[in-house]
Amino acid sequence: VIRHPLDVLASLKEAKFNRVVPHLFDGKCKLLQSFVRSGSLHEIENPNSSIRIHYEDLVNQPEETLKELFKKLELNWESHILDIFFSPERIEGLEDPKIKFTRSIDNSNVNRWKKDLSKDEIDVAVQILGATFEGYQLLT
Repeated sequence: VIRHPLDVLASLKEAKFNRVVPHLFDGKCKLLQSFVRSGSLHEIENPNSSIRIHYEDLVNQPEETLKELFKKLELNWESHILDIFFSPERIEGLEDPKIKFTRSIDNSNVNRWKKDLSKDEIDVAVQILGATFEGYQLLT
């Protein structure tokens, strides 16, 4: 899953994973750059076992996006899958801890960077990541 890099940085800033994410904003940018480069390299080296999903598609059109994923994986789509994921009986996984308080897919974090990042932080991100990063425009 790939997401607008400025939204990822806004989430990293909020989450404050101090033990695994650098404290300084430029360190967060470099960490994101490293993760995305690793993922892209994996896609290039393993095209038959890689599927890129855009976070924005997943949260704005969840059923359509997941149906396409299931098709690529040669799995049958069942309409109750999304209901099961958000059921209180679901076992916790390695996801963001905030998910346990969520009962549906929420697209309110798309473009959150516009309110959560300062101009200076955006400038640092553009300096490190470039004006375009993985197809996303960082300059508006």
